[in-house]
Amino acid sequence: AAVTAAAPPNQPTALTGAVVFSSTRGVVSDQIKTIRIQTFGGFLSPQTASALKEQNNDFVIQCLAKTEDVGLEAEQSAQSLADQIGKEVFALLMSNPTLSGAVCDIDLFDGDENFDRMVIDIGANKYGSFYLYGKINPV
Repeated sequence: AAVTAAAPPNQPTALTGAVVFSSTRGVVSDQIKTIRIQTFGGFLSPQTASALKEQNNDFVIQCLAKTEDVGLEAEQSAQSLADQIGKEVFALLMSNPTLSGAVCDIDLFDGDENFDRMVIDIGANKYGSFYLYGKINPV
C-alpha cells in the first residue's frame, strides 16, 4: 500500500506529494515523485525467550522523479528533483536514526558508498533517480 507525503501548510518540500511504497515493486507510472523502500538480507537474533530481533538488514531507498517532457533538459530537471528528494530523506534518517523506536539504529555509512544517482527508464518513462543504501540494526 502506498502513502503520500505531506508537509505543514505553506512549507512544501521536495517530499511533498511523493508517493511512498514499502517495496521496490510499487507501480510508479502515474506519480511525479515516488519513494520506494526495500529491505533484504540480515538475520534474526534471539533477544529473550519470546522475542527475536532483526539485525544487519540491508536496505535501499529509491527516490524517483518522473520527467515531464522529452529531452536532456527535462532529464536534468527530473534528476535535480530526485537529488532533492534523496537528500531530504537522508536528512530525515540522520535526524531520527531509530525511526522513532522502530529500530535500534540505522547505518547510512556502511561500506564504500551510501548513494547513487542516474536517469533510468521504467516502462515508457524516464526518471531521475537517487538511491540511498544502508543497514538497519548493524552489528
